[in-house]
Amino acid sequence: MHGAGGQGKTRLAMRFAELCAAEGWSVLHARHSNTIAPPATDQPDPADARGLLVVVDYGLVNLTHRHNDLRRLDRAAATGREAVELYRELAARRPAEFERDLAEALANLGAAAWNTGQRDESLRTAEEATRILRRLARTGRVDVEAGLAKSLWSFAAIRLAAGTRLPQARADLREAIDLFSGLAQGEPGAYEGQRRAALDLLARFDRPDPA
Repeated sequence: MHGAGGQGKTRLAMRFAELCAAEGWSVLHARHSNTIAPPATDQPDPADARGLLVVVDYGLVNLTHRHNDLRRLDRAAATGREAVELYRELAARRPAEFERDLAEALANLGAAAWNTGQRDESLRTAEEATRILRRLARTGRVDVEAGLAKSLWSFAAIRLAAGTRLPQARADLREAIDLFSGLAQGEPGAYEGQRRAALDLLARFDRPDPA
């Protein structure tokens, strides 16, 4: 399916996936990190299923990024809110599959809301994203490490710009740098630049006037 943003493509795809799962299909969801999440535990193994459906959806999250890149800031924030609403519904029904996506959508909305002057919404959503990813990381989910590092980094940047809770923001940023350092050992091309950018942000915390 393809079409303009906000037309309901993602909702239709997810509804189709639910119907397939109810008929005994194994449903896999491709993630934005180019990995594929395993089927939920209540789904049949792909080898035993009646069929296999792979859902690849980059719509709302990528559209938020695109609007930001084009400086369509109000549209980016509106699309970000739509993504959060959708993934919150999905995570409520299938948390193991969609909580990470919800956290990513929240983190994106945190940045988009800040760009439109919505300080309270930005802080609130960025904090919720970090909280979800921390909880998932504590369960041993290694697939959330990169997302947690980015969320900690982004949340720290928002608090620095807002001039609020700076000691905790600095501590969170150091944690993000540690995570990026570990990730960069395995994939330097993917994470070394982010590690350096986080280090640059940390240097701003140590200036006499962080603002």
